[in-house]
Amino acid sequence: MANNQAAALTLAQWINQLRAANGITKDAAQALVPVVRAEIAKAIQEGRSVDGEKWPLTAKGTVALRNAMQHITVRAIENVIVVTLTGHHVFHHFGTSRDPRRPILPTKGLPQKLGQAIARGLVDMGEAWMKRKGRHDRGSGGVRMMPSMTGKG
Repeated sequence: MANNQAAALTLAQWINQLRAANGITKDAAQALVPVVRAEIAKAIQEGRSVDGEKWPLTAKGTVALRNAMQHITVRAIENVIVVTLTGHHVFHHFGTSRDPRRPILPTKGLPQKLGQAIARGLVDMGEAWMKRKGRHDRGSGGVRMMPSMTGKG
């Protein structure tokens, strides 16, 4: 009987830890929305996909799709960041017989530059964010960020 009680207690602890982690990831996803948006905007201004693929120039020799950010929505739903492209820019993303392919959103998983931006965003959230109520390791006073990741040592 004691083994069953210990197992039930352990299972209850795991469930509570998963619930707490889900709350943290929801908050982190919300906080990372501007980071993801900025990285996509940077790629558009440089005339490339978020994957790093350079776009063909326009017939006039200029960078295409400069206003594409007006057609992109970045939001957090639960613990997922959703990026949506709308309007005629979708045709450019995939390419047509008239428009060359200029992919705007990631097409091959999480691109390296976007992944690095997200990692920096998480580090920038830092210790103060982790210490807020409900986001710290019970009894430790919060997560201690490694100096090499925070640039403080």
